[in-house]
Amino acid sequence: SEFIGKSDDDATQFSDSFNELIHFIEMALDVHKPELSGVLYPVFVHLYLRLVSADKSADAVAFYNRFGPALPAYHRGEEGSDGDPAGCGHLQQLRAVTRSGQVATSPVLEGFRSGQYTVILCKDSHRLLKQFLAERPGQPADSAMDHVTVEEVDGPPRSRQAVESRRGALLGEAGREANRARILYAVARDTSDAGPGQQGGTAGGGGSGGGANNGLDDSTAGGGGGGGSAGGGGDGDDDGPKKKKGKKDQAAGKNAKPDPNAPAPDRIPLPELRDRDRVERRQRARDLQKRQRLGPQSLPSCCLYTAHNSSDERVTACDISEDGLLLCCGTEHSAIKAWALSSRDGLEELLSAEELDKLDTSDDGVHLRMLADKHSMCRQLLGHSGSVYSVSIAPNKQLLVSGSSDTTVRLWSLQLWSCLVVLRGHHEPVWSVRFSPLGHYFASGGADWVARLWATDHCSPLRLFCGHLGDVDCVRFHPNGNYVATGSSDGMVRLFDVLNGRCVRAISGHKGAPACLDFSGCGRFLITGCTRGGLIVWDLAVTGGQVQVAHFTRAHDACAGGGVTCLAVCRDSQLLATGGLDSAVRLWDLAKLTAAAAPAAATTSSSSTGSQQQQNAPPPPPTPPTCQFDAASIFVKALYTKRTPLLALHFNRTNVLLAAGYFSADE
Repeated sequence: SEFIGKSDDDATQFSDSFNELIHFIEMALDVHKPELSGVLYPVFVHLYLRLVSADKSADAVAFYNRFGPALPAYHRGEEGSDGDPAGCGHLQQLRAVTRSGQVATSPVLEGFRSGQYTVILCKDSHRLLKQFLAERPGQPADSAMDHVTVEEVDGPPRSRQAVESRRGALLGEAGREANRARILYAVARDTSDAGPGQQGGTAGGGGSGGGANNGLDDSTAGGGGGGGSAGGGGDGDDDGPKKKKGKKDQAAGKNAKPDPNAPAPDRIPLPELRDRDRVERRQRARDLQKRQRLGPQSLPSCCLYTAHNSSDERVTACDISEDGLLLCCGTEHSAIKAWALSSRDGLEELLSAEELDKLDTSDDGVHLRMLADKHSMCRQLLGHSGSVYSVSIAPNKQLLVSGSSDTTVRLWSLQLWSCLVVLRGHHEPVWSVRFSPLGHYFASGGADWVARLWATDHCSPLRLFCGHLGDVDCVRFHPNGNYVATGSSDGMVRLFDVLNGRCVRAISGHKGAPACLDFSGCGRFLITGCTRGGLIVWDLAVTGGQVQVAHFTRAHDACAGGGVTCLAVCRDSQLLATGGLDSAVRLWDLAKLTAAAAPAAATTSSSSTGSQQQQNAPPPPPTPPTCQFDAASIFVKALYTKRTPLLALHFNRTNVLLAAGYFSADE
């Protein structure tokens, strides 16, 4: 389906044909204009490329200068008339294609060459477009439409707001066929960080249970060996009733029906649980009982960590451990630095080999005596030969994974403080790495357009997650560890099944490149932030389409330097924290957003009862494509730093908000 320009192509005819298409859309009824306007961008691109491939660069530039300014600002990469900051700027990349040889090799044109650009039209709008093209057979606009996939849907024409909420990606709108798979989004009750009323199973569970279920639950908990940081303890008067209620909930849970939206505990294979992980799981359960209950009227304590850098060693990545006691940062000059955030507990380090040989390995507490008594507060890891763009700490704080511009992923020991293995598979810089909440698995994404799934006991990737037509800028595991979400500079967010590597969601709507991802504690909602300052909350329970619970175009000031860079959901999923390069942390009422989609959850949950039935269950009733909220009604508070652009946000076990970034000397 590739387009080929001809030497006898008439540039004037191209301009007249495109001008007629614009006039047709302008003269259409107002209800059809929002949908029909979606064909202008792909037709413009194809006509421009036909002129370039016919070696008519001057005519192509004239065509671009005449009609390019009429296209949406986010395609041009310019600030919109409403003050919205620049978007992906796909047309700016197109403008750089001026020779015929570039048409077949330019990466940004891959989607157009393969005819994957998608426009969704209702039946009436599609009928009007086909009638217009049928009256002009053989015209340039008619032939350009052969390279555009038009997906026809039932129902009335969509509003401008609904249409614009799905546009902005390099491939147009995400098709319905790509979103028909059923997602097992629920998180097992005894591993969830849901609200206080749902925490009884975790609090009373300890290390009980056996078999594969126990292994999955304990490894999910992960966590460090210390208590939570100070500043977020719960009310001591509630501790007694919580413990008693936890035992009742645990007993009742044995007879309760399994959640039909939760995956089987043994769906993802995991190694056998170790004794130390069981101890840490019980410590985590005790810490979670002490967490502060948050809300718009009960805001979290916030602690900011700022890296004061020398001019030649700027911090490029940060991550905070699950228990909030360890901070790791990657630098522009290939180093990784780790700091203990508690003066009481330093960084762990194993005894020397001679001392380890003297230990009695049959003793139950051997894993504690393997550690040295003296603990340092800061360590440095060296090994990469390029800038470190991402770091991620394992849930048990024993491993660290990093990605670098040297195209490698490295796995480090946080007890030996050395590199365990260099993983090679990416062919371009690695932008993002992330450990699974279950431990053992981790994912990476890079400039080679592919995300990869790794395991700590394998030297080669287990899965390749393909489909993006741009750099994979961010990766994130679902709370139940069964899915990996990826965000790409092509403007698309995809969700892949870890079990088989299949893409189960492809969603569009951001006007810039998605820069960060996170999930709600229940696993049903996906929150994404982009470089243009946009923030979208998606409902993963809906099949056959994509539902935006909320879409805020200016959550952060992208004009100040880069939009939303990090996200964090509090332990009880009441608040959402976002950070950006505008040196601000903003808090949002996430509970108010997710409550609007609650009725759909009941419909979805009651539709099936088995794992096989879950996959084949009928889709829920139609849901409005966008549940819009006024940003002012959801916004809670802004916390401004002096000169610290944010790179990481994390709620520790007691719901204290931890933020990390670097000091910026720029005015």
